[in-house]
Amino acid sequence: MTNSIIFPIHEEQIQEFTQIICTYSGIDLSGYSRSFLVRKLQREIHDSGCSSCGAYLAILRNDHERSFGAMQSFTINYTEFFRDPEFFLALRNKVMPFLATYPSIKIWVAGCSTGEEAYSLAILLNEVNLLSRCSILATDINPENLSKAESGIFDASMVRNATSKFYLGGGRTAFHDYVTFGYDKIIFRDGIRERISFVKHDLTCGKIPGQFHLILCRNVLIYFGRNLQNDVIGMFYEGIRNLGYLGLGLQENLLFNKHANRYSIIDRDAKIYRKVDH
Repeated sequence: MTNSIIFPIHEEQIQEFTQIICTYSGIDLSGYSRSFLVRKLQREIHDSGCSSCGAYLAILRNDHERSFGAMQSFTINYTEFFRDPEFFLALRNKVMPFLATYPSIKIWVAGCSTGEEAYSLAILLNEVNLLSRCSILATDINPENLSKAESGIFDASMVRNATSKFYLGGGRTAFHDYVTFGYDKIIFRDGIRERISFVKHDLTCGKIPGQFHLILCRNVLIYFGRNLQNDVIGMFYEGIRNLGYLGLGLQENLLFNKHANRYSIIDRDAKIYRKVDH
């Protein structure tokens, strides 16, 4: 916030905010990290021009569109193609050989945001000759995220950074081989797009959308409170096939998660885990 104004926000106001969002959108933010909710609320209050949290909540109570807009703001997370190249390099070297032993491969990218990670994964799978037997389910809670992701259209300005990280992550071909160029946009080729299904899913609901050999949920758990993190990691355990893999963000880990003993560490730095044999 440009003027660094801090608005007092109390627990009951956070609860009211999450109730308003749930009423208007059906999305439950109550399990999210309190520090995350407060930080985002501070930004929303400032941007709305309101003088207090109470005034901002009064607007949301009476304005469906503003409430929906607030939900969109709280569920849009930063992402980029081949974010954390070291993760994709570890995935290539330590997980892909395992996936190659299966005639068909199911992967879930949970909390996919606007799709950059799902497309990055599809490119990697194509490079190791596995894409033709893969189905990738990419899910997010935000319908606008999913609409953008499904279009496969992104700003052409992203290509230079994507190409650099692609090679750092072990890329051997060329990033631009997988897209066509418009005036200031790129669109992913059909061979990549057709392997990804973008579907709305709420990680807080506890429902597993299938059984998977690999689940990626990167840079999502950092927004959740401890109890919700436990619930989601437990849900992933039920959704990962025996000896399948889980990939988290580099700032995330299972250190204090109650399900930690159900996973073994494959790459501590890249945050890749494997479901313990049972």
